Parts: sequence; structure tokens; C-alpha cells
Amino acid sequence: MIIGRPIEKVIDFIGEFLAMGTVILLIVMYINSLLMSKGLPGFIPADKLDFMKSLREYAIVAVVGLKALEFALKRNVILAIICFAIIAAAVILVMLPGAALGA
Repeated sequence: MIIGRPIEKVIDFIGEFLAMGTVILLIVMYINSLLMSKGLPGFIPADKLDFMKSLREYAIVAVVGLKALEFALKRNVILAIICFAIIAAAVILVMLPGAALGA
């Protein structure tokens, strides 16, 4: 049984929108990091940079999770349940202190 045909387009749009936002966030953070590695002052204040690092982690999980969900909804119920469990595990791990990439 295939589920989610009507909602697939909504998830696809949200995923594409979040993907573009995540790419822009990554570009800004990489440029700031490159400037700081050259000894120049970065254009992002330190307190905002910590927030942006957290936002980066959640954005990556959101984009990958939505695209995995879109994949699972095209298949069957069992695969969708497995996908939900994997996404839940990823969200829980991102929320744990010290588990973020690059921390």
C-alpha cells in the first residue's frame, strides 16, 4: 500500500525551500570561517555564530529527514515507519549536548 500521494508535493516543496535556506546558511558560515582562518575579523558576531551552528545542525537534519520521508511515502507503510524511527533518532541525537558535528 502506497501512502502519502497528496502530501508528497507539500513535503517536496518544504524540503526544497529548506534545502535552499540550508545551502545559503552553509555558504555564509563557510565564508565567515574562511575570513577568520586568514586572521581577518568575521562578519558574524560570536554569540550569533553559536546560534547559527545550532541552526545548521537542525537544518541539515530537517532537509535530510524530509527527503527521506518523501522517499518512504512513495513506498509502503513499513518503510515509512522505519523512516520515522530513523528521523526521530537523528533529532534526539542532535538535541544531545556535545553530539553536534564539529563541536
